[in-house]
Amino acid sequence: MATEAAKKCMEYGFAGLNLKEIFINTYVKNIPSRRVTEKVSMKKRKEFDKVVDQSGQIMRHVVYSLKKKRISDLGERWNPRPIKPLFKKQLTYDMR
Repeated sequence: MATEAAKKCMEYGFAGLNLKEIFINTYVKNIPSRRVTEKVSMKKRKEFDKVVDQSGQIMRHVVYSLKKKRISDLGERWNPRPIKPLFKKQLTYDMR
């Protein structure tokens, strides 16, 4: 669901707002967010240290981006990609 939401947001950014490139940054240890960006064809650009609170705590972050031109180049192939599971055992949740 997060992958589809990210894809829709990027489609709106490119088509609705006419952006040329979309960037995101996230904490390097935020694996779920990093996986979503990679599944929607975003490319890792760089890592940097970010001050995250008033105490001056610094955390390593990563920047991803996707250019509008790359979406055109991908065409029909721009779909969420299946990737290897993060864990050996599949986690399931009871949503009742």
